[in-house]
Amino acid sequence: MPDQAANPDQAAVNHDDFRQTMAAVHTLPEIDRTVLLLRAEQDLSYEEIAAVTGLSVAAAKVKVFRARAKLAALLHLNPGEK
Repeated sequence: MPDQAANPDQAAVNHDDFRQTMAAVHTLPEIDRTVLLLRAEQDLSYEEIAAVTGLSVAAAKVKVFRARAKLAALLHLNPGEK
Protein backbone atom coordinates (compact mmCIF):
# COMPACT_ATOMS: atom_id res chain seq x y z
CA MET A 1 0.00 0.00 0.00
CA PRO A 2 1.47 3.36 -0.99
CA ASP A 3 2.34 5.86 1.69
CA GLN A 4 -0.46 8.46 1.69
CA ALA A 5 1.88 11.04 3.21
CA ALA A 6 4.09 10.78 0.12
CA ASN A 7 1.25 12.08 -2.08
CA PRO A 8 -0.98 14.52 -0.15
CA ASP A 9 -2.95 15.44 -3.27
CA GLN A 10 -4.02 11.83 -3.81
CA ALA A 11 -4.80 11.44 -0.11
CA ALA A 12 -7.10 14.48 -0.32
CA VAL A 13 -8.86 13.06 -3.38
CA ASN A 14 -9.30 9.69 -1.66
CA HIS A 15 -10.69 11.38 1.45
CA ASP A 16 -13.11 13.45 -0.63
CA ASP A 17 -14.25 10.35 -2.57
CA PHE A 18 -14.81 8.48 0.69
CA ARG A 19 -16.75 11.39 2.19
CA GLN A 20 -18.96 11.67 -0.92
CA THR A 21 -19.57 7.92 -0.98
CA MET A 22 -20.55 7.79 2.69
CA ALA A 23 -22.83 10.82 2.27
CA ALA A 24 -24.57 9.00 -0.60
CA VAL A 25 -24.81 5.78 1.45
CA HIS A 26 -26.57 7.69 4.21
CA THR A 27 -29.25 8.90 1.79
CA LEU A 28 -30.26 5.32 0.98
CA PRO A 29 -33.20 3.67 2.72
CA GLU A 30 -32.19 1.95 5.95
CA ILE A 31 -32.38 -1.64 4.62
CA ASP A 32 -30.24 -0.74 1.58
CA ARG A 33 -27.69 1.00 3.78
CA THR A 34 -27.67 -1.95 6.17
CA VAL A 35 -27.11 -4.65 3.55
CA LEU A 36 -24.42 -2.60 1.80
CA LEU A 37 -22.49 -1.98 4.98
CA LEU A 38 -22.83 -5.58 6.14
CA ARG A 39 -21.46 -6.78 2.82
CA ALA A 40 -18.77 -4.14 2.20
CA GLU A 41 -17.53 -3.17 5.66
CA GLN A 42 -18.12 -6.35 7.61
CA ASP A 43 -17.57 -8.71 4.65
CA LEU A 44 -20.57 -10.86 5.60
CA SER A 45 -21.78 -13.57 3.26
CA TYR A 46 -25.28 -13.39 1.80
CA GLU A 47 -26.29 -16.14 4.22
CA GLU A 48 -25.04 -14.08 7.16
CA ILE A 49 -26.77 -10.94 5.84
CA ALA A 50 -29.99 -12.93 5.53
CA ALA A 51 -29.67 -14.13 9.13
CA VAL A 52 -29.00 -10.62 10.46
CA THR A 53 -31.78 -8.91 8.50
CA GLY A 54 -34.42 -11.65 8.46
CA LEU A 55 -34.39 -11.73 4.66
CA SER A 56 -34.10 -14.91 2.63
CA VAL A 57 -30.70 -15.50 1.02
CA ALA A 58 -32.17 -14.74 -2.40
CA ALA A 59 -33.71 -11.51 -1.11
CA ALA A 60 -30.40 -10.52 0.51
CA LYS A 61 -28.61 -10.98 -2.84
CA VAL A 62 -31.23 -8.89 -4.62
CA LYS A 63 -31.15 -6.16 -1.94
CA VAL A 64 -27.34 -5.89 -2.13
CA PHE A 65 -27.43 -5.78 -5.94
CA ARG A 66 -30.14 -3.10 -6.01
CA ALA A 67 -28.53 -1.08 -3.22
CA ARG A 68 -25.24 -1.05 -5.15
CA ALA A 69 -27.11 0.11 -8.26
CA LYS A 70 -28.82 2.91 -6.28
CA LEU A 71 -25.48 3.98 -4.83
CA ALA A 72 -23.82 3.96 -8.25
CA ALA A 73 -26.66 6.10 -9.61
CA LEU A 74 -26.27 8.55 -6.73
CA LEU A 75 -22.55 8.76 -7.43
CA HIS A 76 -23.13 8.84 -11.21
CA LEU A 77 -21.01 5.74 -11.78
CA ASN A 78 -21.30 2.95 -14.26
CA PRO A 79 -22.07 -0.34 -12.42
CA GLY A 80 -18.55 -1.81 -12.43
CA GLU A 81 -16.63 1.45 -12.20
CA LYS A 82 -15.89 1.82 -8.49
